[in-house]
Amino acid sequence: MKQVLLISIAFIFSLALSAQSLKDRANMAQPYSTKVYDGSELSNLSQANFGANTTFRGSNVSVNGRPLGTTTYDLQTNASVQNRFLLFPDGTMSVTFTYSMDFTLAAPDRGTGYVYYDGTNWGSAPTSRVESSRVGWPSILGVGNGEYITAHNTDSSHITRNLRPVKGTGAWSEAQASPLYIIWNRTAVGGPTGNTVHMIGVTAPVANGGVVFQGLDGALLYWRSTDGGLTWDTNAIILPGMTSNEFNGFDGDSYAITAKDNVVAIAVFNDLADCFIMKSMDDGLTWAKHDFVDFPIDKYVVDQLGGTDTNGDGVADTLLSSDNSGSVIIDNNGQVHVFYGLMRYLDADLTDGNFSYFPYTNGLVYWNDAMEADEGQIIAQALDIDGDGVAINPNETEIALYFVNLAGFPNASYDPVNNTIYLGYSGYLESTSSGSQSYRHVYLMYSDDNGCTWTEPTDVTSNSSFAECIFPSLTQITTDSVRLIYQEDFEPGLAVRGDEDGYVSNEIVYIARDKSELSAIAGACITDITGATSVCIGDSVPITATCGTAYLWNTGQTTQSIMIGDTGVYSVDITTACGVQTETIRITSSNVPSIDFNGDPNICVNASTVIGVDTIPGASYLWSTGDTTSSITVAAAGLYFVTLSACGGSVTDSVEVVLGDLPTVTFGGTTQICLGDTGTIEVISDPDHTGYLWSTGDTTNQIEVLTPGVYTVSVDGCGGTVIDSIEVTLFGAPVVSIVGPNQICDGSNETVTVAQDPDHTGYVWSTGDTTSQTTISTPGTYTVTVTGCGGTTIDSLVVDEFGPADDSVSVVGDLSFCEGSGSVTLNAFDGEAWEWFKAGNSVATTQSITLSVLSESGVYTCEIQNECGETTTSSGINVEVLEVPDTPSITPLGNFQYQSSSPTGNRWYVNNAFQPAQTGDIFDGSSTLILNQLLSVEVEGTNGCISERSDEVQIVTGLTQISSANIKVYPNPTNGQFFIQFDHLSNSEYTIRMTGLLGQLIYENRVNVTKNQVEELMLNNLSSGVYFLSIDNGSEINSYRLIVE
Repeated sequence: MKQVLLISIAFIFSLALSAQSLKDRANMAQPYSTKVYDGSELSNLSQANFGANTTFRGSNVSVNGRPLGTTTYDLQTNASVQNRFLLFPDGTMSVTFTYSMDFTLAAPDRGTGYVYYDGTNWGSAPTSRVESSRVGWPSILGVGNGEYITAHNTDSSHITRNLRPVKGTGAWSEAQASPLYIIWNRTAVGGPTGNTVHMIGVTAPVANGGVVFQGLDGALLYWRSTDGGLTWDTNAIILPGMTSNEFNGFDGDSYAITAKDNVVAIAVFNDLADCFIMKSMDDGLTWAKHDFVDFPIDKYVVDQLGGTDTNGDGVADTLLSSDNSGSVIIDNNGQVHVFYGLMRYLDADLTDGNFSYFPYTNGLVYWNDAMEADEGQIIAQALDIDGDGVAINPNETEIALYFVNLAGFPNASYDPVNNTIYLGYSGYLESTSSGSQSYRHVYLMYSDDNGCTWTEPTDVTSNSSFAECIFPSLTQITTDSVRLIYQEDFEPGLAVRGDEDGYVSNEIVYIARDKSELSAIAGACITDITGATSVCIGDSVPITATCGTAYLWNTGQTTQSIMIGDTGVYSVDITTACGVQTETIRITSSNVPSIDFNGDPNICVNASTVIGVDTIPGASYLWSTGDTTSSITVAAAGLYFVTLSACGGSVTDSVEVVLGDLPTVTFGGTTQICLGDTGTIEVISDPDHTGYLWSTGDTTNQIEVLTPGVYTVSVDGCGGTVIDSIEVTLFGAPVVSIVGPNQICDGSNETVTVAQDPDHTGYVWSTGDTTSQTTISTPGTYTVTVTGCGGTTIDSLVVDEFGPADDSVSVVGDLSFCEGSGSVTLNAFDGEAWEWFKAGNSVATTQSITLSVLSESGVYTCEIQNECGETTTSSGINVEVLEVPDTPSITPLGNFQYQSSSPTGNRWYVNNAFQPAQTGDIFDGSSTLILNQLLSVEVEGTNGCISERSDEVQIVTGLTQISSANIKVYPNPTNGQFFIQFDHLSNSEYTIRMTGLLGQLIYENRVNVTKNQVEELMLNNLSSGVYFLSIDNGSEINSYRLIVE
């Protein structure tokens, strides 16, 4: 038997044909950073944040098909494409898509964009949504001659449904389809009369603001309606095999649903978990589960111990599963056909809270329910146009982030007249890019022989190479032409997630293609051997070659099926449209088989259930009930035994059938009534409830009550009957809360109000007013009598007159400070209005004033008014802003002496270091070696305020300055080695002296200069910094500032 695991690995690693760098890219994992959006994200990012071109693309811009509408919200699905395109038997069509023209992620106008084709013309492009509030990701069904749209409502966090009885016309009737917090729903319609609506959806995961539901972080629930979606007879249940025993939870949009007559199929496309279908043959009453990908680690948790290491060698393994996108259809024989994108996953870093995927994975897989798990086969890929062994554009710098493989978003349709299956998908283009990212186009292919032979894919959007074509949605049923819609714009990637490009107008484009326009060349042929894998000694079992037109077994037989009685390896050459393909199977010896029970071991009172064991060719069965079939119907709870006989032996096992749980009773409605009035009480309905009987004789879940008392209800459910009661009482006297001022000004008008309550029926105030409020103008006590259905309540409010304002003033800061070094704030403690005075002059009308400059010195008072305009005056506060001395200047006197412009209070600084010994107006630097240092002075006044520091001057002697043209020092900056060049000087002895910033002597030397000469100094041991160099001959001096690096 063939397994997709082996085939796909060989397929992917055939990438090592040529270009090594492209091969490396194909096998490069990156973090799986996808965001599964539920539509409630309300970021304010818009196209302006990205500088994107947001020019509106008008109709008929696409050259591939007919644009039906535009949207700036470009995420039509997180993974699998929903049923968005409906073809009616009379040729009319309905199209839905997620619409918005807001150019932001918030998209407050987002909802269902709807377009109708009346058999002759398409309607106008939508300019608003169908719904009354914000929704997303719609599905559309045809129910009778009408239409049924469901979508996730982000305003109320439930599923909204809109329906109308006549397609294409009339008002939509909107209602809530599910009270639970459900996201990402999918719907299908089937049943014996075409009136059964099936719906699935996920409870909001914790990451999307939800809670764990029955052990699942995102539970996939099922609903069924047999009246066209008006009511649900199966409501929000978890199907067997999809519980927390098997899964941790389910991702948004990673599933699909379809129905045909009484056959229903749900396909689930997980990543790090099993992928499977749930199939019902009785219109959704019972279900059977079939895996199509058996993920090697059950209930895998990201970063769990060992990661994705499946062989125990300590190295994480790359594992295959689906990319979350897929499609499912049912053919005329009730067979289920599944299509999904392949993806490689790796969890090697067990500390990052994430796992990795391989975005260049390339392969679209086909599976049907005649196959076992992992027997699906690749039927399409992104094309390797240049033949280098990898379908990667060498000019691409980054792949557009859709988080699906290179042949992604599959969507299938079925032609029941010709038994033809059509498949569309969005395929990566190796040869065309935007300069940094490759485009995707929509491809179509088909099978005329029930999935055995698949044609080569045809690009149906090839009229424009530079168009990004994604999210294809085919009509569920195909007649004369293959019809599909898809989303198109001019740039790879999305704005909503992934690349987070700028927001632009995306077109929803309609395409119709005749089958003759598609390639008929066989591109992939599905072959396998099915049947028994073991045989009992002395018995024989059949094995069958699937598909093909001719067969040659290694036994010499040429029939499609053969009987075998011996163990060993059997092979068959199968002639197909793709050539001869060889399949092998190993037959082993059978022992007495073990018993594997199936069916539902739960039973309801007065009901029955089916239990059974797996059917084994040649086996016989004997149940404790006397039945001899592989499955039996039982009507009572208990322990049931079965004996299975095969291969010359027998084995006995048992299964317990248990009674379902008793129903849970939760009351709702009112528990208080007014005397003489009616109220409603109810038992909140539950899918497990089957009947109600009240002590009043009523048999519905809610009743009207006229009198107080205890009401009893019997609730029937699967596990039996529960009796519970609820007490209804009379309302008490009304609760009164008076809202109004506790103080007023005499003569003013103020309003006093009773906070309104639905229980209030009348008011009488002591003022004579009879409404919920009255007007008062004088202090006093005001009384109100409030009447309600439970009696009368009297309450009162005492109102006093406002007193004078407090005359206190707070002081923040010192009241005496030097100008420029502080401030003081005076703040009136009380009052409604204020006026500040200094020396009788008004200076401010604010509650507080801040004073900081010399001119603001003085005594301040504040006149403070209360609410009634009465004035009090604060005590005077004396504020003293002290004058700061003027900034001094320095005059050189010669011989290291400098004079301050201030005769007193001088504070001298050398290189910013205070010189406490120098206190006079003349600074004498002759006693210390401070040549070339920086001198400054400040003045302290008699009030203690200190002036700003003077400009710095350099300390030099009274020697004559030499022109800098006669003596040059270079290089500067230097590394410690530099030159002094003497030009045209008279013969003389010069002293060369270098000091540091603090005046310390670094170097000193005397040289005899004869007119022109160059002296070299090598001071390589100097630390980096600034130094001062002086050159003098006793009568002249030149100074330099030297930088050593």
